[in-house]
Amino acid sequence: ATNVVITTDRRTYHLQLQSTEKTAMAAISWTYSQDQIIALRQRNAQAEAVTPVASNIALENLRFRYSISGDTPPWRPTRAFDDGSKVYIEFPRRIDQGEAPPLFIVGADGSSELVNYRVRGNYYIVDR
Repeated sequence: ATNVVITTDRRTYHLQLQSTEKTAMAAISWTYSQDQIIALRQRNAQAEAVTPVASNIALENLRFRYSISGDTPPWRPTRAFDDGSKVYIEFPRRIDQGEAPPLFIVGADGSSELVNYRVRGNYYIVDR
């Protein structure tokens, strides 16, 4: 028996080699499940980034007449727009991994009402 130490830029492997008369191993390999998980998450994030927030939106109907003001929490919206039937509120990309705020509409009398919305990626979609 003998020992082999293999050092790479990521790991060090300590192997003990044993010769036998009946079996032989011509190659050895390792699988790094953590690396596979990271690669899968990156592929999913890239796919989500190119997925449209909604379909059948007429670009000529989009209105970006909204302004965002106030405090700057980590979940502060980056922009808002509507297509005449829905309002789209875009949040920072990582909002799905932290606290997301509820959405209220302030009425003409100044009262706040919780509004129905759905989340798609980093967007809130609100029916008008």
